[in-house]
Amino acid sequence: MRIRFIPPKSRVRAFLGVDFDLSEFDVNQCNEAIDSEHKLQVTAFLGTHKCPNDTSVCEFQSGMRWSLGAYRCHCKPGYYSIRPNTSLVEVSLARSNDKDEESLLNEDQFQCLTCAEGCQVCSDSAPCLANYSWTFRITLLAFSSACIASTVGLLGCVYRYREIKVFNTASPIWFGIILLGCATMYMEMVAIFPVVELYSCIATKWTRHMGFGITYTSLMAKIWRVNEAYIKSDQKVKLTDKKVLQRIIPILIFMLIYLVIWTLVSPPNAEDMHDSNGLIFKQCNYNWWDHFLAIGEVPLLGWGIKVSLNVRNVESLVNEVRLTSYAIYNLALVNIITVVFHLFIYPASGPDINYLLEFMTTQLSATVTIGLVFGPKV
Repeated sequence: MRIRFIPPKSRVRAFLGVDFDLSEFDVNQCNEAIDSEHKLQVTAFLGTHKCPNDTSVCEFQSGMRWSLGAYRCHCKPGYYSIRPNTSLVEVSLARSNDKDEESLLNEDQFQCLTCAEGCQVCSDSAPCLANYSWTFRITLLAFSSACIASTVGLLGCVYRYREIKVFNTASPIWFGIILLGCATMYMEMVAIFPVVELYSCIATKWTRHMGFGITYTSLMAKIWRVNEAYIKSDQKVKLTDKKVLQRIIPILIFMLIYLVIWTLVSPPNAEDMHDSNGLIFKQCNYNWWDHFLAIGEVPLLGWGIKVSLNVRNVESLVNEVRLTSYAIYNLALVNIITVVFHLFIYPASGPDINYLLEFMTTQLSATVTIGLVFGPKV
């Protein structure tokens, strides 16, 4: 294409002309000029593209020379086109003789549709988020809530009947602490009931670890007192509750400080996980803070098992020592299995299966402990 410039008539009866060859230029209709190897761009038409600005972006295509439509429309993140490839809108418009421009722009092939909820990138309207069975989850939550209420009621019974021999000889204060730890473990089901986020993940870590710490150290204190009084000493030694508390309080303080530092420095948050079908769901992350705490609990578990083995033959009212040892074995086993679940099973099992596994963990930890320690007494 050539453009000739002809000046107005002058006294000289001659015409002067200047030719410009624009055939090598590309017409850039996108929103801004780009730097490329092909620098012959006409930028006078910037912003005249037909891509919907709110859902798509215009990508300039060099090499089409002096013609309209030297661009492609790409859908923005969170949107998709019903056509598998991007469209040359201007070319399509030019090829259509029986439709006006406005009607063409309203067709699906020139539109970017919104992805399903939770999809950052998609190619169709297929869902990206995993489904939550709320009826199933509410049922498990209701059962856990009933367990919390029953634990509080049992705590009240222990206080009311603390003078009865079956409670008094075994120190009601330890029964109260054990029940408090079990109630805390049940609270984890409340924390992870909804779609988890930052604060629910923090509550999950606190209820899980503090509940386990309170329950396990209390059981160990009871067994340790029996071990010190009947196994290590030739004569029966009276160990007061205060002396025993001085043994376990440092352990709980250490765990409390660790959780506070964890929350302030690197609070546990929810991350996107994919189930076996590739659908996205939220799960509290499991990182080196969890691993370090799990490693720190190993000596505690080993100590509790060792002391329990030492006192396994000690006779006691309603077999309290033996059943308390069983509760320690059970908590140690459940804790180990839970770590394995977190590492190998939870990541792809989906939100409802995860909730069921957590429910089973709390029931095997708290409910079995209450049944072993308090069942015979009741």
